[in-house]
Amino acid sequence: MNINRKLKSLLGVFCLIALAAPQTFAANFTFAGSFTRDDQANLYQFSITAPATVSILTTSYSAGGFSPVLSLFDSQNMNLLVGRDSGLDHANGEASLSLALTTGNYIVALTQYDNLATGPRLSDGFLRTGDPTFTREFGTGVGPFLNIDGAQRTGNFALGISNVVSATAAPEPSNVALAMLGSVCILFRIKKASK
Repeated sequence: MNINRKLKSLLGVFCLIALAAPQTFAANFTFAGSFTRDDQANLYQFSITAPATVSILTTSYSAGGFSPVLSLFDSQNMNLLVGRDSGLDHANGEASLSLALTTGNYIVALTQYDNLATGPRLSDGFLRTGDPTFTREFGTGVGPFLNIDGAQRTGNFALGISNVVSATAAPEPSNVALAMLGSVCILFRIKKASK
């Protein structure tokens, strides 16, 4: 009976340690590439298995890339959590977010200023979608990639996501909508064929 009590105590301590432990295998992920048009929106999905402070940072403006904007969505309901001009560090032109997040999956959108999220959901899209050279408004050049002061920039970007379990690139919002429509059509054809 005394051994049984000790085993239960050890099991209780082990459970407390497991619950208090930080998320397993938290890591840092880096993505880099080049936009081909001003209205591009790159999406990155990441996961955390326990509450954590997640940092998202661009490091491209200082190397001549465009002025970045970050928008964060929860991936369950696609609700905008942080967006608009949030995270823009006007001192160095980079965008950064550092947020305490609960367990789950999230989507961060990287866009060029001022291609901002237009509504409370990812499906509402972005302000400049469909205008591949909207930055021509910022100067005398034809664009793309003109800075707000009219200076020519490049489409190059680098994005880091830190303290997460996994992170992957996702299709652009327009491609997500097409994929969902295609899936619905396939399901409809399968259901119709089975009758």
